[in-house]
Amino acid sequence: MQRFYGSIRRAMTTARTPRSLLRYPGLWLALAVVILVALAFLVLGEFDSPDSSPTVLVATLDTEDIHVAVGVEDGSDKLLVGHHDGLMASTDNGRTWTGDLTGVDVMALVPKADHTLLLGGHGFIGEQRTDGTYLELEPQLADDDVHALTRSRVDPDRFWLVTGEGVLYRSVDGGRSWVDIDDGPIVRVASGAGGRDELWAIDAFRGLVSSTDGGRTWSDGSDVPGSPVNALAVSSDGAALLLGTGMGAFLSDDAGQTWDLILDESVAAATFEDNPDGSVVAFLVTPRGEVYRYH
Repeated sequence: MQRFYGSIRRAMTTARTPRSLLRYPGLWLALAVVILVALAFLVLGEFDSPDSSPTVLVATLDTEDIHVAVGVEDGSDKLLVGHHDGLMASTDNGRTWTGDLTGVDVMALVPKADHTLLLGGHGFIGEQRTDGTYLELEPQLADDDVHALTRSRVDPDRFWLVTGEGVLYRSVDGGRSWVDIDDGPIVRVASGAGGRDELWAIDAFRGLVSSTDGGRTWSDGSDVPGSPVNALAVSSDGAALLLGTGMGAFLSDDAGQTWDLILDESVAAATFEDNPDGSVVAFLVTPRGEVYRYH
């Protein structure tokens, strides 16, 4: 009997945790901390969570052939997208969209101070009134294939447009008449935040250029990170530049000296929008109609 109980005690002793591990309680504590942290991350959804990325898909439009996107800076949080058959609008940060105008191939658009919209496209320049009706402006430009529009942030009656031939025009009377400023080739244009006549533009040969005299003279060009450039936007405070290109969307906070890739796919339209809290959000639209928000 003593032999029997002795064998049991020896078996129990053999099954115990090795004494070498018991000598290091800190090892067990560290392992427990690692397990708890991993569980916390999994519960909070930090591993591979879509919300952890600054670029988030928020909607997909039921139209393609996207041309332009604009944030309306009037406190309404309204976003507009111009496409081959009119306009679409969103008032909830791009999550849902409604048709705002149909039957017009909107290549370019810019809000006016009176809450109307100046629109341009293949063979026309017109205006959408506050009641939603559309009216072509007279007289039309000789080169009326409008590809880009922008408005001065200081002077509400001062506008610029770029035609399909790369010619830059300026209006000082709210879009009623236009003067040829530069024969280009300018591809995209956007108003800066530093003065009445501050502009940024994409020159087909020189890349990113800037002007302080409304496009009469330009700075030396700098390279852009992708091509073709389909969109150029400047934040309301002038601190950031945004490019939408066939190779992705790029953001710069040093006047185009360096660029960060924020969406690694073709972008047809891009714009900034100011949040009520003062932060700036970028919206990017792909040729397939996918709407992304970068924050």
